[in-house]
Amino acid sequence: MKYVFICSPYRPVGEDPETELRKNIDQAKRACRLAVSRGLIPLAPHLYFTN
Repeated sequence: MKYVFICSPYRPVGEDPETELRKNIDQAKRACRLAVSRGLIPLAPHLYFTN
C-alpha cells in the first residue's frame, strides 16, 4: 500500500475558534477516509492528538 500525507488546516483563525477547529478536524478526517477508500494509508499528524 502507498502512504499519502494529508495536509489540511488545523488552527482556527476566525471569530468562532471552537466551531472552526471542529470543522477543520472533520475535514481532515474526511480526507483520511477518502484516502482509505482508495486503498491508501493516510498520514495526518495534526490529528494524532485530537479527541
